Amino acid sequence: MTQFSSSSDLSSRIDAHLTSTSSPTSGTLSSGGTLPTVTSLTSYISSLGPKWYTKASEYWDDESNCAATVSGVLGGFESLDPPDVSSSLKFVAALASDHGLPLGRALDVGAGIGRVTKGVLLKRFDAVDLLEVSPRLVAAAPEYIGEGAERCRFFAVGMEAFEPKAGGYAVVWIQWVIGHLTDVDLVKWLGKCA
Repeated sequence: MTQFSSSSDLSSRIDAHLTSTSSPTSGTLSSGGTLPTVTSLTSYISSLGPKWYTKASEYWDDESNCAATVSGVLGGFESLDPPDVSSSLKFVAALASDHGLPLGRALDVGAGIGRVTKGVLLKRFDAVDLLEVSPRLVAAAPEYIGEGAERCRFFAVGMEAFEPKAGGYAVVWIQWVIGHLTDVDLVKWLGKCA
């Protein structure tokens, strides 16, 4: 396994890989349009800077895009909730059995109204911090969670701005939201959570 001396070392290696000649230089879509390279797409997203996160925050905080319900946070696919919760509980049980996953505090990243917190994390961990970019969804979370909400702390902030306390979490649960970070911010964020 490759070891990195710091998150900046890892970031430098990823940047070097993305800008190397081995990255694809072009491509075409079936419609005839040009497919952007990984490097050009990464550069474009990075050039947006804070706008990248502002647009995401505005989207999730708009009730017409995402109701404060299970269906809303799952984009209309509420039927995915029961099998997702069931398999997530099995996954957590396997981690606990195979690796001695400690109790303690979990971090639910992109928590929405607390769907994963309620269905999975509060069943296994002593406490949960919910991290969600939308203040509207965070405000709805305690009522949705119901019993157990008193074991939660709620943070209405984007992943890119969140500063986790070192060693503060037994598990960091990231489901369906990690792609909202730019590549550079993802590397920095994972380094902060380590």
